[in-house]
Amino acid sequence: MILKAIIVDDEEYSRKSLYYLIQSNCPFVNVIGMSRSVADARTLLKVNSIDIVFLDIAMPSENGFELLPDLERNETSVVFTTAYDQYALRAIKASAIDYLLKPVNIEELKGCVEKVFAWKALKLYQNIDNKTYTASLKSLSENINSSNDIRKISLPGSNGFKVKDISDIIYIEADNNYTRFYFVDSENIIVAKAMKEFEEVLSPEYFVKIHKSNIINLHHLKDYSHKNGYTVKLQNQIELQVSRRRSAEFHERVKIFLHNNSTI
Repeated sequence: MILKAIIVDDEEYSRKSLYYLIQSNCPFVNVIGMSRSVADARTLLKVNSIDIVFLDIAMPSENGFELLPDLERNETSVVFTTAYDQYALRAIKASAIDYLLKPVNIEELKGCVEKVFAWKALKLYQNIDNKTYTASLKSLSENINSSNDIRKISLPGSNGFKVKDISDIIYIEADNNYTRFYFVDSENIIVAKAMKEFEEVLSPEYFVKIHKSNIINLHHLKDYSHKNGYTVKLQNQIELQVSRRRSAEFHERVKIFLHNNSTI
């Protein structure tokens, strides 16, 4: 299988640099075109069947996110190429969409291509539709358009993505290189990523790490006690330990949260 790709970036040096990296290191990717704008990219998408778009974010006229509806319609995978932007990267990570930081690292480039290749192969050989990936792109659009905070999270699994409201997470639990999410609807989802991958995505305003293995959502905190060690009780009646070294910070974070969310 050969992946047909285009590169979209307003900077000529960035386009050519990425092109040569792909040509030299990704033999199963054929770059059939390069665009300097979202408008040019739309033209290429109309006349070609494209598997993957390497898409810059910060461009004049239209930014990279404005191409997302066209990618949804064409069932095209996207890898964002961008200089560091904290909020944009949080949104991209929350949506489980791949990205490359400039200057592009060769190994990270190979990893992104391998993931796109695996997804395309899964769709082809297991007859999986594109709905889950499209939902992930839509969650990215919603997160980017949100004026407050990241609202949706896409959790990848063996057959696609589950898109969930971040506010519905009760807590998450580390399990070696896996992370288990617990939701208010009683659904539990296991993701093949370490918990630290999600710490930047989750809002520090109400997600607090209470132990090396747990992060809780303060919106779903019912009780906190240090009578028999430091413990919290959550909305789903689960009790979790708060490590002694995190107890002072936890106390302070709860006080700030209660103050900010007081209805009085």
